[in-house]
Amino acid sequence: CNTFVKFGALLKQAQRLGLDYVATGHYVRREGESLLRGIDPLKDQSYFLWGTPKEALPHLLFPVGGMTKAEVRALAERAGLPTARKPESQNLCFVAGDLKEFLRERLKVRPGPLVDALTGEVVGEHQGASLYTIGQRKGLGLFKPHLERYVVGVDPLANVVYVGPREATLWLGLEGEEANLLAELPEEVEVQVRYRTPPVRAKVESLNPLRLRFATPVFAVTPGQSAVFYQGERLLGGAVIRQGLYNLAGLEGKPQANALTFS
Repeated sequence: CNTFVKFGALLKQAQRLGLDYVATGHYVRREGESLLRGIDPLKDQSYFLWGTPKEALPHLLFPVGGMTKAEVRALAERAGLPTARKPESQNLCFVAGDLKEFLRERLKVRPGPLVDALTGEVVGEHQGASLYTIGQRKGLGLFKPHLERYVVGVDPLANVVYVGPREATLWLGLEGEEANLLAELPEEVEVQVRYRTPPVRAKVESLNPLRLRFATPVFAVTPGQSAVFYQGERLLGGAVIRQGLYNLAGLEGKPQANALTFS
């Protein structure tokens, strides 16, 4: 949406109309041709903007990026805007209601095996591969519910969910694809693999393919999700995670590891 609609089609239409800028309500700051984290650390949305076309940056405005959410609400209150007291939503903007129910209705999910990624043993039954998330621990349907197991891989084509111990969810690197860089990557960056998790230091091992090695293990590196790169407050760009690297439980050497590239 941000990459292709707001900063793609919408910006082009604005330029056709003779307009110089497109402004959005994202909590992010622009300084020159650089994007920086928003001032409010709880609302910073730079993670979602790594795909912004570099050539679009001079034409984008983010007026609330230098404000806190409380300041924005107070401003809206003074202006008499109905959004001043609108409750916050955690839902996807294009899905009304519960996401799992949305998926159940449209994907025709069916039960299938829970497989131990390290041994290949069937250890339970899931209720539909697309309903499970990498790193999930609760509600797995294990035959032995006292075992502590986490989802470590999902193969929706084969309808298999792979589980393993916690160390199988920990990775020391990743390989990315479809990268979009807003600045040249230095030898070391900070990388964030989920919106609400803190970034970790990482060394850029190669650019083609894009490979990074973390300074500390990272939980649930998930194929298909975003790896976003920072240098301090500055957003450097990002990529789609193709696969995790250097698994603490040695998953990369297992036959089942091929399925772990599916998200």
